[in-house]
This record gives sequence, structure tokens and C-alpha cells, in this order.
Amino acid sequence: MSVLSSLSRSRLFCSVEEISLFIKQVEIEDHVYLRRDKPTQSVAAYNKDPKNKNKMDEKWQFKRLSYICPHYGEHRSRSKKEQRLDQNVMAQNCPVRIQFQFCPKLEKFIISAMEVTHQNHPVSEQHVTTYARKK
Repeated sequence: MSVLSSLSRSRLFCSVEEISLFIKQVEIEDHVYLRRDKPTQSVAAYNKDPKNKNKMDEKWQFKRLSYICPHYGEHRSRSKKEQRLDQNVMAQNCPVRIQFQFCPKLEKFIISAMEVTHQNHPVSEQHVTTYARKK
């Protein structure tokens, strides 16, 4: 059984570092690369918002974190009048994403949204090495 498919909504994470270790473990064992994406919200951004009455401690770093497959989403053509050829396109309607949200009552991160079944693209150790990494 893969690490990603064994994940459940009841799993709690104590810190952002623990979430990062889990994502690295998924990449190593399941041969799946997940990148961080929106809606990611830092604690600093959350505290700046005047609508939020309860301020968070800076030690948590993030209020929300989201990880997605590089093939997540629908392809949008960015050419004007469809005159340009398609460029290197990663989006292939793969639904894989995991969203973590900080729960102040538990003082832990919970999984708020999760989809772990890859579609429309191959998943293998060779494919993972070809993905560009953000620095």
C-alpha cells in the first residue's frame, strides 16, 4: 500500500516540518512529486488581515498549505487567437491535491481537502526525476 493512499483525514501533523517530511516520503516511496501551490497562506499574511480578530503565533509559519500534482488543473491556452503552438504543458486534469489547515484548538495541522488518485498521466520513478523543482 502506498503512503499517499494510506493517508486519511484524521491524520494530524504537529508542524510544517513534519508536513514537509511527509511530502518527501511520498516522493521517495510512491514516486510522486507534489508541489506547493495556492491557497497557501502564511501566518504573517493571516495576522495582517484586519478581518481576523484572533492572531496566530509566528512559530506555526502557515495557516494553510496546499500541495498539488504538477499535472493538476485544466490546460488554458495563453496564445492570442490560437496562433501560437502549444508550449510545454503540464496540466492534464489530474485531481491530486492535499490541503492542510492549522487548527488552533488542537494546535496541529489537519487535512482539510484530499484527493490522492492520479489520472491521465504515468506515475513512475523515471517521470519524477524529469519534473522541474522550485528553488
